Amino acid sequence: MRYLKYILLIFPALFVLESFAQQEDCAFKLREAQKLYDAGRIENVPEMLQSCIERGFSQEERLSAFKLIILCQIYHDDLDKANEEMLSFLKKYPEYELSTTDPDEFRFIFEQYRTRPVLDLGAFAGVNRTHGMISQPYSAFNLNKEKPKYIPDGFAFQVGALINFYASSSIQISLEPMYAQANFQLKYENTVVEGFGELDHFERQSFLYIPLSGTYEFIVGNFRPYIRLGGQMGLLFNNKTSTTEGIFTGPDEDNLENRNQLNYWAFGGGGVKYKLNRGYFFLDMRYNVGLNKYLISADRRFTQENHNWVYMYQDSDFRLNSLMIVFGYARSFYNPKRTR
Repeated sequence: MRYLKYILLIFPALFVLESFAQQEDCAFKLREAQKLYDAGRIENVPEMLQSCIERGFSQEERLSAFKLIILCQIYHDDLDKANEEMLSFLKKYPEYELSTTDPDEFRFIFEQYRTRPVLDLGAFAGVNRTHGMISQPYSAFNLNKEKPKYIPDGFAFQVGALINFYASSSIQISLEPMYAQANFQLKYENTVVEGFGELDHFERQSFLYIPLSGTYEFIVGNFRPYIRLGGQMGLLFNNKTSTTEGIFTGPDEDNLENRNQLNYWAFGGGGVKYKLNRGYFFLDMRYNVGLNKYLISADRRFTQENHNWVYMYQDSDFRLNSLMIVFGYARSFYNPKRTR
């Protein structure tokens, strides 16, 4: 038993030495293959390198070996084999980008293949600030010609998933289902309302958003700045309101029946991606512009008993706008395919 620990140490050492020897042997074969190719003696080059493609080369050596094999098959006028090797090459290195040192023959075959991702899948989280745009103000305090405003009530958050479809290497169609909250308050122009003191009305909402947009991106090294335009549908499924008068705050009330549950927005924005191996981090900012009124019926403006008679509140005609900022990660999926 006392020799067991030595045996257990010897086997890993032998494995490391064997791997090192194989790597050195493959590196030597690559150098010899390059010399044969430069001399025009290309008949045996693919066979020399094939055994090391799967195991034995470093990444840079494997890239060089693939290119050498493809070039040899082109010069052999065996385009079927060259295309077969190019497909294997792109499956292993789907994010490879042509360089100025790549021969024209290699470039010619490479450009016949779809090398962009077909799909991105990701997740994100972020914050938003929501405010209302009033088209027709209403107030229980019309004696002073009040002009109420719907302003942000701090930050709310959203989380969601990202599905990107590629129309081209620069243009993507994005679907981003998300759960989002919206917090805002009704603020009167006069801080003190005659006869009542300070009066503020608060709303807390929960949505399921389904945004659909198009993006156009630019390549700046590992960074991918982009612009975005789109629209979204939002299902409002929770709406709580409360009102503060002076130091007294009323209880939360369910106000869902007085709001449109299906709402629509247009949005624009942009962001930046930071490219990693087969994926990227992204920071996205957008501004949503409400397209429909939140009040479900003008008749209900005057029939909300607690609002009208207890808190002296009436709904104005308003739309909700919001600024959203999210941060996330997406994984890119490739399916190299010959297109011509």
